Amino acid sequence: MIWAFVKAYWKQLLIVLMLAALVIVGVVAWNVHGDRQYDAGYAQAKADRKAEDDKARQHDEKEKATNEREAQRALDLGAQ
Repeated sequence: MIWAFVKAYWKQLLIVLMLAALVIVGVVAWNVHGDRQYDAGYAQAKADRKAEDDKARQHDEKEKATNEREAQRALDLGAQ
């Protein structure tokens, strides 16, 4: 019975199977593309965050050095 059905409708079944395979391949390709885009965005955000952290650290170090110089100058003037 099944064999008779397959013999009668093999072309239509083949088309349905090919369309299903095409949809599956499309979904997989879409997911791979999305994962790559996400990973690229995450890496870029991580690099941007690192650059911002480095800039903030340099600013803090510069401000700390300035404060230390001003404090030392105030101590030197107070000792005289």
